[in-house]
Amino acid sequence: MNAKDFDIALKDVEGRLEHLRIRFEQYFQGLERMAPERDHEALRRSLLELQRHVPRNTALRFRYQQLKQKRVTLSTYWTRVCRQIEEGTYRRDVLRARKRHADVESRASAPASFDIDVDLDMDMDAEVDAALDALSGPPTERPAPPSVTPFAGLAAAPRKASDAPTIAKFGPPASHPPRRPTAPKAPPPPPARCAPAAPARPAPPRPASAGGLGDDSVRRIYDRYLEARRKNNERVDNVKLATLKRSIDKMMPKLRQKHAGKRIDFEVVVKNGRVGLKPVAKDA
Repeated sequence: MNAKDFDIALKDVEGRLEHLRIRFEQYFQGLERMAPERDHEALRRSLLELQRHVPRNTALRFRYQQLKQKRVTLSTYWTRVCRQIEEGTYRRDVLRARKRHADVESRASAPASFDIDVDLDMDMDAEVDAALDALSGPPTERPAPPSVTPFAGLAAAPRKASDAPTIAKFGPPASHPPRRPTAPKAPPPPPARCAPAAPARPAPPRPASAGGLGDDSVRRIYDRYLEARRKNNERVDNVKLATLKRSIDKMMPKLRQKHAGKRIDFEVVVKNGRVGLKPVAKDA
């Protein structure tokens, strides 16, 4: 093998070594399922084959020694990381395990809550009932109320002739005493002039319904909900304040019963590409 052919073969092995380094890094990151051990062994044999044809050119001999030393260094690094992966002490796997453990603990300590999407395109009552059932557990079957026929004890019965009301006819009295003339009645006094009525006072703001939120809080949640839907490129013309308030009032009794002594608030979240409301229990 002359110097020109050796230079071409050396460039090919250099490219294969760089490609092999990239594949090992992908395996360490979890992108490759298996380590490229076969390609590594083929590269080692190629270097041994080139060693038999090393020319006297100093530059080519230096390049070959540098490539050989680079392969040995990378091989040591790859062997150490593969052994750590097999033992479960690799830094990537340890960090993933810690993150998974932290997520489990955060979910266990977080207050129970559920998400609901306030969109008028769906059946709002069915969505709220399903969310409340998921929060409070499986619903218990209630016995059906007994059917009662109204006025069951008052069955119609044929009337008798004796049950009909009797009307007594009275004729005029035999003699009537003479009537006395009545004096004319005095005209009624003129009505007293009433004082002008005071102007009506404005009605006080309507308080929050039992177990619900005030109008100001509902308005604040409604504004944030509309703003989130606009940013998420969702419709806002089909969301009404009355529907949102009715949904919140329906959820509040169960939430207050489950989180007694805590303040219930609602956060606007985006889940599965859609904007919804998430009730959150906070310390009072």
